[in-house]
Amino acid sequence: MQILLIDDDPSAGALVRHVLTKEGHKVTHAQTLAGGKVCIAARRFDLIITDLRLPDGDGSDVIQCVSGQASRPPVIVVTAYGTTDTAIGSIQKGAFDYLTKPFEIGEILGLVQKVEAMIAEKSAFKNVWLGLPGASPASVSKVIQEVYKMIGRIAETDVSVLITGETGTGKDIAAQAVQKFSLRKNAPFVVVDCATIPEEKLEVELFGSERGVVNAQNKKKSFFEQADGGTLLLDEMGGISLSIQVKLNRFLRERTIVPLGSNVTRRFNVRVIAVTNKVLEHEVSVGRFREDLYSRLKVAHIHMPALRERAEDIEPLWKAFVRDMALEYRCETLRLKQDAVDYLRGFAWPGNIRQLETLIRKLTLSHPVRHVAKEDIIAVLVPASKVGRSSTLSLGSSADELLAAYMQKRLEEAFEENHTDLLRTVMTAVEEELYAGVIAGMDGHQSRASEMLGVSMKTLRDRLKKFRVHPKG
Repeated sequence: MQILLIDDDPSAGALVRHVLTKEGHKVTHAQTLAGGKVCIAARRFDLIITDLRLPDGDGSDVIQCVSGQASRPPVIVVTAYGTTDTAIGSIQKGAFDYLTKPFEIGEILGLVQKVEAMIAEKSAFKNVWLGLPGASPASVSKVIQEVYKMIGRIAETDVSVLITGETGTGKDIAAQAVQKFSLRKNAPFVVVDCATIPEEKLEVELFGSERGVVNAQNKKKSFFEQADGGTLLLDEMGGISLSIQVKLNRFLRERTIVPLGSNVTRRFNVRVIAVTNKVLEHEVSVGRFREDLYSRLKVAHIHMPALRERAEDIEPLWKAFVRDMALEYRCETLRLKQDAVDYLRGFAWPGNIRQLETLIRKLTLSHPVRHVAKEDIIAVLVPASKVGRSSTLSLGSSADELLAAYMQKRLEEAFEENHTDLLRTVMTAVEEELYAGVIAGMDGHQSRASEMLGVSMKTLRDRLKKFRVHPKG
């Protein structure tokens, strides 16, 4: 390939040029933005790699220079300033990708190989040049950077979006980013918390009803009607009833709905963003979620990684939260001792970023000493009954340890939100997953599931009906 490299660092530029030349590419090296523009005007390149900070301007300006070319070459931006703003300022302008210094030679070779494959296969991946919304500038891990890129690629399309991930991972922030950088950003953005609205009321509020149906004297616009021309965010929608799923699937297929009690079809221009902490593959396997609806939703799928999967982000996130809270509460910033840093990196974080933020808020308000040690964190994170036991969980933790972490998370939520009827809530949740998991593992064979669970067939059927588990086969 013909590659233009724009880098004002002679030694770094020479190294990249040498490596790419060895790979069989023809590399032209310019050391200024002006020099790069001269090269672009003089000849056609298959790929441009540019440093963001150049002596005479912003390296991402080269994107504008090539935007009018018939065969627009992809641009890779290299920067030592790997913030979200950098991502928005470069990739949203049209960059193919970006690298943060210091990077491994293998990383840039990998990107060059992607460009080669794209050209060889004559791919129509125009969406990779769409804008890149960001989130926290404190996020440095590759896994979260990939999330940013995915959001950027789909934001300006009208495709429905499925956002999954554990509680507290920032699914709502991802949904807001999709909206903020979409072509519908100035149109209605209607948020529906499906988990807090009773099932029979949710169907009416989503799709509407005729006057006189379900007590609709003070008739108001349905959520779809309110979102017409804009976006409808269905939060925690993994538990919606099958009857609602049928209507939602019809809308995604035909862009039409039929209000309850009506035979009139209504058409709406609404983009749907679906958010859930449930594993929908599992919900499909046990019959609680329609496979056709899942297939339509997952075309554009963003999975928010758990905090334990991006441990390198924990310390930068800590610093960002600490700085914000110090300003909010007008106090000195908390500083971590090394044993505290190590403990934070090894902790399982069942509550993810939300749990980290809560920890920092509690320490900011209650910790008299600004230097935080491991024992200070344990005192907040681990209930008194657990202190002295192993509280650091990892991906290889035992089932008992993970169950203890789940119970810890439930307790934290209960104390923070003043829950009542906690025992029934927890036992129902555990029982539901147990029945669903066993019936799925037995491929829908109810007698074998009954035997494994140690319950009668009548009890099994009653529970499957209660939890809306529909065995296959």
